[in-house]
Amino acid sequence: MLKPKVISQVLRQTTRNGVKASLLMTHDGSLLSFATDNDKNVKIYAAIAANIWGSYKKQMASGTFLDGGGTDSPKFLLLECEVSH
Repeated sequence: MLKPKVISQVLRQTTRNGVKASLLMTHDGSLLSFATDNDKNVKIYAAIAANIWGSYKKQMASGTFLDGGGTDSPKFLLLECEVSH
């Protein structure tokens, strides 16, 4: 059984050295747990990640991703975002 408090503590360890958020999501893009440097932004981070995750899964299922091979679900998603003022 997963313990949400422990998962959150582990994810929080990754929010250093410029990492703003770590999100643990289900295979369909639903948010399970998160850790951010600013909890106000977690909904924004989750929405962006879920949208990209869903698009990626859709491409994988259609067989048009990369060389048209494989229909494996995504295993992880790593995003780098910049804020422009």
